[in-house]
Amino acid sequence: MIEALITVFIYLLSNGSLVSINATTVQNTVLLNITLPVRPLGPIIVENSSGSTVSAIFIGNNLVIPVFGNGSFVIEYVPYVTQTPSGYLVINVSSPYVINLFVSNNVLITQLPVNLIMNFTKASNGIFLQLAPGNYSIGFIPESPMPNRTIVTPNWHK
Repeated sequence: MIEALITVFIYLLSNGSLVSINATTVQNTVLLNITLPVRPLGPIIVENSSGSTVSAIFIGNNLVIPVFGNGSFVIEYVPYVTQTPSGYLVINVSSPYVINLFVSNNVLITQLPVNLIMNFTKASNGIFLQLAPGNYSIGFIPESPMPNRTIVTPNWHK
């Protein structure tokens, strides 16, 4: 039986990445166990529907949230990102849930199994890809803004 409705978003932006999970219980429960789809880098923030921070326990790749009834929660954290020898960045995904991946216009995807893409939507500032559950890696390169440079040419003609 389904304990909760889980929606996972991964955002790839030029200035960082974020994992955001929306979880809503569909039956009364004491504890909600959520498998994190990506290893967290830093703190995991859990908020209930009123915006209050909720304490949770992180065990392995699972997050256990005390619910004591019904509830809706938003879980956010920065994902652990590795760098390959060739220089691009990689997020390893291991998810029992569908992943909604947002890729901003200034991020280039370098690695993604095409057979995982279930749907896509173009937005003005990027694209949303809906990816199937599974174990895979997402490779990407954020584009750096070009610094403003002034080119000075010498005046050789006097």
